Amino acid sequence: MEKDNSHMSSSSLKERFSQLSAKYDKLDLENDQLLSLQIIDKLSPHKGGNLLTRLAVIVGIVVLVVVVSAGVLLKSGWLLRNEKLVSLYFRWYDMDPAEEMCLVESQELAMDFLRPPVKCDFCKDVHAVERVRNLSQVDFERKFAYSARPVIITDGMANWTAPEHFSFNFFKKVYGKDSPVYSNERDCQFFPYKTDFDSLADVFNMSQDRAELKDGSKPWYIGWSNCDSLATNILRKHYKRPYFLPEASESSKTDWIFMGSPGYGAHIHV
Repeated sequence: MEKDNSHMSSSSLKERFSQLSAKYDKLDLENDQLLSLQIIDKLSPHKGGNLLTRLAVIVGIVVLVVVVSAGVLLKSGWLLRNEKLVSLYFRWYDMDPAEEMCLVESQELAMDFLRPPVKCDFCKDVHAVERVRNLSQVDFERKFAYSARPVIITDGMANWTAPEHFSFNFFKKVYGKDSPVYSNERDCQFFPYKTDFDSLADVFNMSQDRAELKDGSKPWYIGWSNCDSLATNILRKHYKRPYFLPEASESSKTDWIFMGSPGYGAHIHV
């Protein structure tokens, strides 16, 4: 049965240490031999691993405090009510408050981590994407509209002239230099996805070789909302409302355009 040394007196500990010290002197050990003992290694407070662990914990706590504090301040509205602080923020980043839609842009990585869990039971029995044609409005609404089942309607662009006209150079000519599509207005949105483009103007300024993916050019995929009424009149000559959509179904007045190289696309919409 092991002895319980938790209640040893100070004098007993001193006596025990003196005995160990006498044995150490009698054995005539080198310092390196003493330090190599496992017990010494475990008791060392300056061990590299322990130091890194402590630093990681401290950094984690600091980050957590900052994030929680920022969240509380934003939720309370104190940051937005502080006019001096907001004014300093816009001045620091050389931004015009009248033109900015958001105070802080949401980060894609943060959105992925903070996305709430989604149940995917509705697609557990989906093993293939059905391909159909000549689909009536009734059948589309009954089978696919609210079933969350994917479908490819092969004749969805019947009688459209868009495939013969739409191209990189076509869109580049449709939008003039003063087109609102290049602005930061609320209805004029641009999605660069995983490209190096900052705006639609950057897209149309790319080289022709990259636009046509020649000589191993870097692939790209982007999207934008068409907020140019003049361009709308031109674009809608080449497409119309898909025939299979029910009359009662709603649609946005703003058309969205997505364009890019094969193999790339937008993230899955959950």
